[in-house]
Parts: sequence; C-alpha cells; structure tokens
Amino acid sequence: MCPQVPNPTSRPSDPDKGQVHNALVEKLSIESQEQSPTPDPPPVEAPIAARSTPWTAGERQAVYARGSAYMENDTPPDNFASNCELAAVGHSAAEVIECLDSRFAKNRYRPGGRYGPRVWNWFYTVIRERFSATERGHLPE
Repeated sequence: MCPQVPNPTSRPSDPDKGQVHNALVEKLSIESQEQSPTPDPPPVEAPIAARSTPWTAGERQAVYARGSAYMENDTPPDNFASNCELAAVGHSAAEVIECLDSRFAKNRYRPGGRYGPRVWNWFYTVIRERFSATERGHLPE
C-alpha cells in the first residue's frame, strides 16, 4: 500500500460558513444603501381604445346608413354599427365613414367589383385593416 501524500495544490478547509454568510449580508446591505433609487419609468401612453369615447347613437346611425348606402340600400345586420366600432379600435365614427367613402370612390371596391363587398363581414375586415395595428402588422414596441 502506498501512503497518501497531500496534494500540494489543494486548499485548506473552508472557513466557517456562518462568518462568510454574515460578511456577505453586510456587504450586500451596504451596497444597496449606496445605490441611488432607480427613477420611475416614463408613463406609457394609453392605447387609442382606452382614450376614446364610445360612439353616440347618432354616430352609430350614420355608420349604419353609410353601410346601407354602400351596399345599394340593403339593410345591414342589427349589430353592424357596434361591430364597426369594435373593428375601429377606438377611432371615431367620422374616420370610419371617411375610410368607407375612400373605398367607395374606387370602382373595384364597390359591390360587384373585384374587391368589393359580397357579405357584411367585408366592412369589418376593411375597417380592421385600416385602424388596427395588429392587422397591419405594426405592433407597438
């Protein structure tokens, strides 16, 4: 049997763990007192939907009438104006009407046109594509 020779590169046994813990706690408490308090982050701007007011009954009626006129005086579904309001994500009824008017100005977006409405859901899609950042692919950072 070979006698065991101590390794010359080995370290002596660890110091008392209680003393090390106390020293670390003191060091951390001193460092935390020395650091200046972090400034509050700048206020985040509220999304448009949170800032806008709900549409009035008159504005809903105007959007309803515009949808009916767009579809050659066909009667929109009862919830047409409220669905348009939801699709507009907080934008005003005047902006929605302007969006529909700009589409109607082009023949290809009229009923019977290549990209025109065939069902009422077309309006919700057009409005979402115009006003929703998610639909346009431009998410806020």
